[in-house]
Amino acid sequence: MSPRLFYKSLVCLVFVLFLEKGPSHRLYVVDKVPLYPRIMKRQISDTPLELGAGALGQSDSVVFLSNNNTQILAHQGSSVTLSCRLTKPPNSGMVTWTRRLEHEHSLQVLSIGDFTHISDSRFLIAKKPLDNDWQLKIQSVSSYDSGEYQCQATTHPPSHISVRVIVVDAYAEIKVEDAENLRNPDSKGPKEMFIESGSQLKLKCELKKATEKPKFIFWYHNQSMVNYSPQTGKMVTKYNDGWGSILIINSASSSDGGNYTCSPQNIIPDSVIVTIMDGEGKSAAVYKDSVTSAGRNNQKNKEFLLLVILFSSLLQL
Repeated sequence: MSPRLFYKSLVCLVFVLFLEKGPSHRLYVVDKVPLYPRIMKRQISDTPLELGAGALGQSDSVVFLSNNNTQILAHQGSSVTLSCRLTKPPNSGMVTWTRRLEHEHSLQVLSIGDFTHISDSRFLIAKKPLDNDWQLKIQSVSSYDSGEYQCQATTHPPSHISVRVIVVDAYAEIKVEDAENLRNPDSKGPKEMFIESGSQLKLKCELKKATEKPKFIFWYHNQSMVNYSPQTGKMVTKYNDGWGSILIINSASSSDGGNYTCSPQNIIPDSVIVTIMDGEGKSAAVYKDSVTSAGRNNQKNKEFLLLVILFSSLLQL
């Protein structure tokens, strides 16, 4: 066999063996999965996930730990905190607070994530990272703030909890130690109290419908504050729990008669008229301001009457 024929036979043998091994199959198929779909799968998984879906995880759905459909009372001028606890902290902008005021149908956005959306500075978002509580705080509540408040998590489908805020008027009520000496306790007019000179005067001021302890409770006697005037013989003490105050005069005298007012912070005040009686049952004290004013008015009336008489006499001449 000639050398040229030998080399041709060898090349043909190698080509046949190459076709039987199928190298092109291994070049374009990886683990029997087409190369193009695998590339597309990687591209899809690397794209940002939609808010509310993959951000929280498909298997870890949001669960509210705060109760739904609750009511919170708050008196005017007080502060209120609305709780919204979640099972998992969402990304920024995932939790929103909205409200629907009384006699209104539209929703008002109050906050988005950590930031307040409303321009009212009374509203504040206070997030507690430890328990995932997105609290909404409202200061100096007014009757206008009554309505339904919603805490919403941007999930699929969206979920929320509702809290109804009811704003009430808190008021003070003066209770007298000896109720038998009190007149008009239930009427709308001023209450009156009669005690004997030298007796103890004890007035208790209790807070009704108050949802927050006041920072101060002031007592007034005829427009003069008595809280910080121990030299007058009047002692003022707070209840141990802070929900009331007591005014005590161990031995009341004629100068202690008059109007007493209990005026707590952001709470409607209450008043009582105290009249000191002498041993014979006669009034030993009345409003000093009223007596002085009445005396002056009587004097003016007498002077005016004299002028009228004098003027009439001159006309008859």
